[in-house]
Amino acid sequence: MAGKKSPEHKIQVAICELLHYCLPQDATFWAVPNGGSRSQFTTKNGRTFSLEGKRLKDEGVKPGVSDLMILWQGRLICLEVKTEKGRQSKAQKEWEAEVTASGGLYRVVRSTDDVRAFLSMVIPTFKARLGCHKQLTQFDTENDIDAWLKGEASNEAKAGCSKNKAA
Repeated sequence: MAGKKSPEHKIQVAICELLHYCLPQDATFWAVPNGGSRSQFTTKNGRTFSLEGKRLKDEGVKPGVSDLMILWQGRLICLEVKTEKGRQSKAQKEWEAEVTASGGLYRVVRSTDDVRAFLSMVIPTFKARLGCHKQLTQFDTENDIDAWLKGEASNEAKAGCSKNKAA
């Protein structure tokens, strides 16, 4: 994923808020900070390399790993966050193939609507939890939920939904 100011960053933050409030208690999620720039060094013979990149590779960091991972009932669900025009890299396509061959689920998502639609099919209690949030069900459209997740709702609405997370 690109830097903090990128549109992908904003989409991922909104998705994380959605997951925080709406995943069932028997699920967890985390972000994988695989992207970012690495300091480059050039040797005397002109070869360029990154000490940090080498260290991360030695520690098992893999190129193309999804932005977000969800673990639910022993099943891995990978979400790759992209903008409307964003496309998977070759390494991301290879990671998708590796995940699906191993029995995991993988989806490229471009909005919280994409995540809701996908996880409602995969995790039956995701949709049920989404419906139990009065603050979420009161909106006329799903885009209104996106506005709520981005912090444009009242603090009372957020506090009410936080209480439901424990339910």
